[in-house]
Amino acid sequence: MRFHRLALAAILLAFDAQAAPREIEVAFEARNLQRSTSWDRLYIEGPKLRLTGRFAVPEGSGPFPAVVHLHSCEPVPSRDDAWVERFTSWGLAVLRLDSLSPRGKTSTCNSPGDLPSFDRAADAYSAKEWLSQRSDIDSNQIVLAGWSHGGAAVLAALGSPPTAFGAPKGTKPFVAGIAFYPDCVSPNEVQAPILILIGEADTYSPVSLCRQMEEHPRIRLVMYAGADQGFDIPGADYLMLGKRIRHSRQAEEASVSAVKSLIGGLGLAR
Repeated sequence: MRFHRLALAAILLAFDAQAAPREIEVAFEARNLQRSTSWDRLYIEGPKLRLTGRFAVPEGSGPFPAVVHLHSCEPVPSRDDAWVERFTSWGLAVLRLDSLSPRGKTSTCNSPGDLPSFDRAADAYSAKEWLSQRSDIDSNQIVLAGWSHGGAAVLAALGSPPTAFGAPKGTKPFVAGIAFYPDCVSPNEVQAPILILIGEADTYSPVSLCRQMEEHPRIRLVMYAGADQGFDIPGADYLMLGKRIRHSRQAEEASVSAVKSLIGGLGLAR
């Protein structure tokens, strides 16, 4: 009996090792941009940032498609880890970008304006450049995904040409964007297909703003009945700034299917 228990434990450990992708800490130089209020320039550039993140690749040989992952107003490990595992299991590499630590912050939940969507969109394009220089990444197959505060950054990044965020001329936009429960601000000029996933009961990021974008031919809006902000955070049920953050297994499972369908439709999933 003891042998069987040990054998079972070994199998479970081996399964966990396969299920949880190995992530490495990375850092790279990035543009430090703020939106300009002057009519004659798009942005103001400050001293270079050293962005940090965690990078995971799927099993097998590349080059791989990739996802630039933008956290919400602060990282949520249970949710973020789960999505890294999903993306890598579908054959995509993931760069989990940290836009907070390089700026001396741990959260912007109480003051989201301290880190504007424009700044995070510029971070995203710096991350895309870093990925594009790697031999194990297919530079033409990079997706941008973000949650809440990061979801708003997805809409910003795909709402104007890459050069608006300091990217060199000739830079292609992300091949697609995935925005979970963002504050919906209509993009100026949609650069690629965007999937917006939001709960109809969300009071943190009102769905009414997203409905205004529903008719755009390159935007797919998916609303989940009864679901709140954070529907894909396992076990969540709490208030943030007086707004409900609550897990919904049904909405989470549906969102996984929607994201996988988008990835598959782009020919990125294995």
